[in-house]
Amino acid sequence: MSGVTEGTFRPWLVSHGSERTARGGPTTRIGQIEREIHQRGGETTWTAAIQDALAADAAPSLIHVFNSWPLKTALQTLALARRTGAPVVFSPIMLNLADRAFYDTAVKHLLRDSISDRQVEDGARLIREMTPLWAPDSAIPPRQGESGHFDMIRRQVALADHVICLSQYEQGLLRAIGADVSQCQIAPNGVDAATMVSGDARLFADAFGVRDFFLMVGRIEPRKNQALTAFALRELDVPLVCIGHVGDADYFAELKRWAGPKFIHIERIDDRAMLASAYKAARAMLLPSWSEGAPLVALEAGAAGTPLILSATSSEREYFGDWARYAHPCDLTAIRDAAQAQLDAPDSNERRQQRSDYTSERYSIERHVDNTLAVYDAVQCRSVDWTDAVLLDATHLAHQFRNDKPLTGVPRVELDLGRALHDRKPDLKTIAWSSLARRHFDVPADQFGTPAMGPLADRPAPEPKAHDILCRPAEIRISPVTAGRLTLKPERGPGPARRGLTLFKHTLNALPGGLNRSALGLLRRAKPGFSPVVLPEHHLLERARKGPARTRHDDASLGQVRLGVSLVPEPRTRLPDQPRGARLVVLGHPWISNDRYLDDLTEAVARKALKLHVHVPDILYVTRPDTFDAETSAEFEARLLRLLQISDTVLTISQQSEDEIRAFAAAHGLDRPIRRILPGMADLPDTPAAHEPPAGIAAPYALYVASMSERKRHDFLIDCWRAAREASAAARSARLVLVGRPLPGFERFQDPAHHARLREDGVIILNNCPQEQLAALYRHAAFTVYPSAAEGWGLPPVESLIAGTPCLVSAGLPVARELAGDGMRRLPADDTSAWTHALQDWLDSPDQLAGAAAQARTFTPPQWDDAAQIILAP
Repeated sequence: MSGVTEGTFRPWLVSHGSERTARGGPTTRIGQIEREIHQRGGETTWTAAIQDALAADAAPSLIHVFNSWPLKTALQTLALARRTGAPVVFSPIMLNLADRAFYDTAVKHLLRDSISDRQVEDGARLIREMTPLWAPDSAIPPRQGESGHFDMIRRQVALADHVICLSQYEQGLLRAIGADVSQCQIAPNGVDAATMVSGDARLFADAFGVRDFFLMVGRIEPRKNQALTAFALRELDVPLVCIGHVGDADYFAELKRWAGPKFIHIERIDDRAMLASAYKAARAMLLPSWSEGAPLVALEAGAAGTPLILSATSSEREYFGDWARYAHPCDLTAIRDAAQAQLDAPDSNERRQQRSDYTSERYSIERHVDNTLAVYDAVQCRSVDWTDAVLLDATHLAHQFRNDKPLTGVPRVELDLGRALHDRKPDLKTIAWSSLARRHFDVPADQFGTPAMGPLADRPAPEPKAHDILCRPAEIRISPVTAGRLTLKPERGPGPARRGLTLFKHTLNALPGGLNRSALGLLRRAKPGFSPVVLPEHHLLERARKGPARTRHDDASLGQVRLGVSLVPEPRTRLPDQPRGARLVVLGHPWISNDRYLDDLTEAVARKALKLHVHVPDILYVTRPDTFDAETSAEFEARLLRLLQISDTVLTISQQSEDEIRAFAAAHGLDRPIRRILPGMADLPDTPAAHEPPAGIAAPYALYVASMSERKRHDFLIDCWRAAREASAAARSARLVLVGRPLPGFERFQDPAHHARLREDGVIILNNCPQEQLAALYRHAAFTVYPSAAEGWGLPPVESLIAGTPCLVSAGLPVARELAGDGMRRLPADDTSAWTHALQDWLDSPDQLAGAAAQARTFTPPQWDDAAQIILAP
């Protein structure tokens, strides 16, 4: 590709999930692609965090995402990749996990519970019968081994512009599960052949003292099938060397238990020359695993010329044809016979060279990069036909109705602003997200803003037209051994000679590095085949291995092995058909405490190329983290960052919030347009009850409407009120009415005993106040107070002015600084003296209070229609 080599086209290579730490096949593949592109004079960016692309100074030319697993992080990565605007290429490396429950459950239970070789063999035979091979041209659909696997893969593929498969098998698997492979190219995996071809067999033999052995390479885990392979080979007079990190400690314990005395485990080898030497030295490389994409270790061994014994379950035969032998992972006889055949008739040097030539030429990394770059060249920049359609996401409001919560604060803004948007744009389509179905549903126009929205919050998914079959085997069971015919034959421990040799090896291995190497060199001059490795069966210093000691039984005493299987149909997700390229306006805070909603929003926005306009009233959890506990503040901040990463425009309600959001975004390398709207106010209820003096509350009284929390500073206000009462007879005859519900940590404001104590100071608390009663309280109050320490805006002072009631308000709040209102008296937030004297002034001076009330009645509030016009502007 000329653009790559000339530097005008710079692809981003992106991994995710566990590849950040436990680097595996995708990391190796990315590294090879990157090195090859650099050798050709091009440049790439390699990252395990797609967020880097969103914050990059220059937009990526293309993003190539590797691996469909882990399913969730793959989906999130692809969704964010699309938000960059760059073309997205996806290499799913999809594995057929149809038998996962068997190898992760049944095989492990079989190895754990069996007490005889015969039981292991019988159990393996049963599992073999229940795990038939699947072919892409089969009329039988594949089974799922992981709940939701196929659904997630389909959704991942839908987010990509082009898909690269490693084999026809993988492409056929995607097609069989219903994924869209109309834009799909097969690029067989590649291998660093030069390193493998030049491997020196003596290097590994000298380093580890092992010669004439079978080899397995890969992470020690059930999918790789080392335990059954080792069991199948245990009677052969050849060591089995397993190289790889232990990924499953319990499985490794069973592997050692059943492998026999000639099993050797070596930790992962990162030295490529040493690994090539191991391939060269091996009699054969075995990988009869349960599921693979296009196994790199098989390609490496093939390039080294090593005879191959591979699995028959995936794409291995497609890759190697007659250059390998194949076996089902549970066909112990086939695995054993293939190994025995290699012992009986070893491959000649000529045959090994031919295998090396075949693999090196056909699957070179250079050819793989050529195929990959051809895909990059074919993928054009995505174009989206933007529409003037607008979607309103009213999820937060629907959940408020569902949970029967009061519509105050943010939900009230969402309701009034949503109504204004509907009035200005009658064809506006409203949607709400269901936490049960994990998707959005349409909200009928006549249901918006009514309790009928509530059921949408947990509406079930529509009945599917198609299902995927999940395979769940029951735990394997072995019936009790027949009593009376039992003949125990415990395995014999190491004899005196073996014990002496083992103790000598322990001593040798404990020597310092230089002394150890010198001693080992002298020993190997006398005995070239000497190995310092202590086999697990002879490890005298190791505690008893996990699980019962292995014993052998006569066949007549064997307990019967049984295995049950259940097939469970899982519904296929039907995603809503939203207009592509539309604008999606999200009001309220549905994302702030719900990661699942944010996950689904991210995917929906990416899948339909929606322009996301999101309402963020304030970010006090960032600027005032003391407002919440540390854990909540951190969670809210993390979700805000995720939200900004997928947003096109931010809607906020004050200059203060705009400045804070802009600074937060810039600190994370983001630049988002921000539109500021002034919150409008609906008229107070106008029913007779809303005009009647509040029952049981005599005038005069001051009113404070706010939930009880540290930020709202109720205790500060009560202290000021007490001080005013001590200095003023008028204050002593007045009342302070607190309306609101206590938040965590302020439950005392709901305690009747606390209410009674505060009444002695003239303080009345109303935790539940209907809208009509609240309107009456506003209209008949002498004045209102709002001493809050921090707000994104501050609605109660505006409600007070609409009622014609003046307000004492903290001067630093946006509502006080950014809204013209002569009926507000602005006071320093933390000045106890100023607040005490202000309370006295308005209670002691009826004329002064009357003047403030006259000013309040001249207030003209912002209109919601003005805010709607700003939101809907192009």
